Amino acid sequence: MRTSRLLAVGLAGLLVLTFSARPTFASSVRSDVTFTPSAATAAYDIEAYNYYCTGGGSSCLNDSDGFTPAVSSCLYLGNACPGLSYGDAEAYGLPNGSSTGTPAAMYLECQQFTATGYRQAIVSVYSVSGAATYGGIESDQGVIGGKATLLDWTQQNPDFNSNLDADASTAQGSSINASSFDPYGGWNGQGTRGSVTGIQNTDNTTDTLNSGTFTITISGEIDTFDDFGEYLSSTTGTISCQAGGPHAYDLADAGPDLVTRTTDLAYNEGELAWDYAQAPDMALTISCTANGATHSADCAFAIKNVGTVTATSPFSVAGDLEISGSNPAVSANASAGPASCAATSTLTKSSSSSGVAAAFAFVGCTPPVTLAPNASTTVVNVEVSGSATSSVTFAIVGTVGRVPGEINLTNNTYYEEGAA
Repeated sequence: MRTSRLLAVGLAGLLVLTFSARPTFASSVRSDVTFTPSAATAAYDIEAYNYYCTGGGSSCLNDSDGFTPAVSSCLYLGNACPGLSYGDAEAYGLPNGSSTGTPAAMYLECQQFTATGYRQAIVSVYSVSGAATYGGIESDQGVIGGKATLLDWTQQNPDFNSNLDADASTAQGSSINASSFDPYGGWNGQGTRGSVTGIQNTDNTTDTLNSGTFTITISGEIDTFDDFGEYLSSTTGTISCQAGGPHAYDLADAGPDLVTRTTDLAYNEGELAWDYAQAPDMALTISCTANGATHSADCAFAIKNVGTVTATSPFSVAGDLEISGSNPAVSANASAGPASCAATSTLTKSSSSSGVAAAFAFVGCTPPVTLAPNASTTVVNVEVSGSATSSVTFAIVGTVGRVPGEINLTNNTYYEEGAA
């Protein structure tokens, strides 16, 4: 998977405001797929992913700098979090109604955090037979072998053929014993190979884990990033992680503040569904406008549905920011956005010798908002400021939560950094 960084420079009076933004990604949902929703056109969808601390708990989220601990702080905001890991195992079948078979597409990811950043490896592939269905979702055409299965699907979902309810079972078993080769995997496209084995039991009504673990191993290009999410280097090697297990929800259970201010980064399901063909896809962008007279910037958070079907609120938006400067008397304020997304927002701040950190989160839109494909709305405004004589630097990251049916999360998070 190859990405690039974008840089824009703007002038406002004597103020130079520089933003370095992570690139947004195009929608991964194919809009040209047509199908008839029926049991015969469903594809198996087995997913498990979560952050976790080695040994469980939440103590691996470092707050030694005095700022609020959160996974997003470890990824983007300079918090070193050794002992934190991320595991992701996903297997998708052909849209032929079968609950078992060789995956037509797979996504595997491992992240291991260190005292200076994190290591990461990704496999994102579709097979030749899966190209028509998943070519717009996963990154590369590759080779997939092995098997994935929804265990006892008919017994757990006896009315599926008539009601087409993919989320009926509260105790659905699923297994993956498969491997995949991504010829262009990695930041530099040097290639990755991955394997996953395990069984899970999920409550599909809430997309949560009852029991089970997937063990993931990826070899090939291993990429290293610093604790601000900046790419540093690549090596060839092997990395392992797990998705699920007894500590899969420790961070989420400790509070939504610990997992990028939302709780949807621990996720498990095993079902027959049609997500491959038609799904909402929420994307977040952040746009900051400078005020040179006061050394401040107002950052508007906008969400857009870049998927193929409508998405209806409640929408959850959350974020973290860190501000530093020669004058520590800086402020951070979060307010609800305009129009119908005037939802209640919260802001918490903590101070250290180097500045201020803040976190905010809200869920809602009252009255409810429906976003058609390609429609967008501004939902949150965040202001960062110093004083008339002191400049500030800041880093800000935001995430829009997953909505029902969404399968592409690559554009849900947006990162911005700048000076005012």
